[in-house]
Amino acid sequence: MFIYFDRNGVLQEVINDKAARLGDLNANEIYVYVDEGELDDIWLTLKRPDGTLSVEKSFIANKVVREIPYDPKRDMKFFKDFKEYEFYKFTITDEITVEGVYQATIRMTYEDTLSALGVLVFKAETGVIKSDHNITQAQYNYLIWYVGSWQGQIGDLEEAMGIAEADILALQNRMNVAESDINKIEDGTTVVKKALKDDLGNTIKSTYANKLDLVYSSSNNRIAITLKSYDGTPIDADLIDLPKATTSADGLLAKEDKVKINNIATDIASMGVTKQSLSEKNQINGYAGLDNNAKIPSSLLPDSVLGQLEYKGTFNPNSGYPSSPEKGWFYISIANALIGG
Repeated sequence: MFIYFDRNGVLQEVINDKAARLGDLNANEIYVYVDEGELDDIWLTLKRPDGTLSVEKSFIANKVVREIPYDPKRDMKFFKDFKEYEFYKFTITDEITVEGVYQATIRMTYEDTLSALGVLVFKAETGVIKSDHNITQAQYNYLIWYVGSWQGQIGDLEEAMGIAEADILALQNRMNVAESDINKIEDGTTVVKKALKDDLGNTIKSTYANKLDLVYSSSNNRIAITLKSYDGTPIDADLIDLPKATTSADGLLAKEDKVKINNIATDIASMGVTKQSLSEKNQINGYAGLDNNAKIPSSLLPDSVLGQLEYKGTFNPNSGYPSSPEKGWFYISIANALIGG
C-alpha cells in the first residue's frame, strides 16, 4: 500500500495493489510519503475488528527510496510513474489476527507539532485486504476534490481547444504569408533584397567596409583614418600620432631639422670643394695621407727630395744643357777629365 500525504497531513492518494493474506508474517507493507517534509518521527496504530489496539510503533528509521510499481491501467493524480520517492516503510507483522474491518491511524511530528493524519479503513478477509468497501472521511473528501479537479481540467481543456483554434488560424495565416514569399522568391524580388542585407537586416552596402581614407594634418602631426562603407557612410575612425625625432628617441624628422640639413648641403656646394674618395689616398694621381706625426711618409716623397743622386745618362755639353724635367734635379758635365756643371 502506498499513501500520499501533503505537508499539512492531508491524505491525497492511496495506491493498494498488493494482496495481504491473514497469517502472513512480514509480508504486508505500508509506504507513507509526506510531500516536502522531513519528519521528526512517525507512528502507526491499528484498531482490530474486536476493538483491541495494536502497539503503536515508530518507523521513522525505515526510510526507503523506490518507485510506484508501474501499471498502465492505473490513473494516479499525485504519484508519478518512473519517479523515485522517499517513503517511510511500515511492515505489518502480527497486527492482523482476525478478519474484519481494521482502522489504521498514522501520527507524525513535524516542526515541533504532532499531527494525526486521519484514519485509514480496510477490511481484512481470509484472502486479501480490500479497501474499496470502507473509506475514511479524508478519502471521501479526496474523491470529492478529485472529481472537482477533473471538472476544472475539462474547463481548462475547453479553453485550450479555443487557444488551439486561434493558433491554427494564425498558422494558416502564416502559411498564406509563406506562400506569398515563395511567389516573391520565384520572381526574384525577395532574393535580391535579401542578398543586399545581412541576417540582422543591415544593408550590406551601408554596413560593411569598402575603403579607408587617410588624411595627414601637419598642424598637429597626425593621420586621421576613416573606415567607410560602399556608399561612403563612415563606419569607424581613429587617429595616429606621428612622433618627432629627438636626441633620445627615434621619430620623424622635424621640418626645422630638414631646413638645417639643406643649408649645410648648400654651404658645402658653395665652397666649390670636390670630395675625394678614400680609394684615391696614397694612389697615383691621388693624394698623400699623413702619418701619426701629421707628416707625409718618406715612402711617398720623390728621391730628389730625399737627397739621393741618380744616374740619368750622358749628354753633349756642346749642344747645351738639357732642361731638368723635375725640380731639384741637376746635371754634371765631364770633358777632358774636368767636371763642370
